[in-house]
Amino acid sequence: MREFDVIVVGELNADIIMRLDSPPEPGKEVLATDSLITLGSSSAICAVGLARLGLGVKFIGFVGDDDLGRFILRRLHGEGIEVEDVEIAKGEKTGFTVSLVHGGDRALVTEPGVMRKFDLKDEDFPKLSSARHLHISSPFLQESLRTATILREAKVRGLSTSLDPGWDPLDSRWDSLKPAFQHIDILLMNQVELERFSKGKGIGAIELPRRVIVKLGSMGSTGRWDGETVSQPAFPVAPVDTTGAGDSFNAGFLYAFLNGYDVQEAMRFGNACGALSCMALGGTEGFPRLDQVLKFLGK
Repeated sequence: MREFDVIVVGELNADIIMRLDSPPEPGKEVLATDSLITLGSSSAICAVGLARLGLGVKFIGFVGDDDLGRFILRRLHGEGIEVEDVEIAKGEKTGFTVSLVHGGDRALVTEPGVMRKFDLKDEDFPKLSSARHLHISSPFLQESLRTATILREAKVRGLSTSLDPGWDPLDSRWDSLKPAFQHIDILLMNQVELERFSKGKGIGAIELPRRVIVKLGSMGSTGRWDGETVSQPAFPVAPVDTTGAGDSFNAGFLYAFLNGYDVQEAMRFGNACGALSCMALGGTEGFPRLDQVLKFLGK
């Protein structure tokens, strides 16, 4: 019996979110209509979603030795996530993202901070055996992370694995991640990331892994699952903020997958979590509990 359902290995940062009626222009100032300082990072948003749905979650990562780092640890602990292996890096600062929300979309600026230096040490690999699934997000923001090695070590220890690559800020390192694909059970990405990995040739150009799910925002989700094409429509909602919607989809999809749902049901569950998460400012504030998702789905 494994102690946790999911280990999340990844970046940790805070989000500073401002909702605007009009976008800023150089040399001018605009006022925000709403704002929030909250838990950020793709990895943490997914971890919180998994925990709220009732799974046992452990996080492995770095934070800086500062107020933002301590804020993040309190938030994760308050969600019931095990944080004993989140290291406080002395003399380092925690990363943060400024999100400017306008017209149903957002612009992001990220200061990576200590996430640039995060990696699992070889002696930490046995800790992976305490869970049945490993999820990694945003490896391009974690320049020191040995993504392929960590995924391989997880597979050796009998875990299923998933990866959400996120955006490459340099837009030039996409091929560098492909060696990790042979160790991934589920690849989760959005349409733009798919275009980069496939060089515009579509999902058929990605040979590995055999299970790829593509998040399409207001168009729902699609993918390839064991050789079959799969798709699910989105739930129509009027979004307040789309921050973390893709990570919320990941949490819902992985919850359903780990609980034995078939892929179409898992995609529908993920779409519901993504839609509900958009109904509040911030990536985690709107994420639902399990009973709320089931009610939304009419179950």
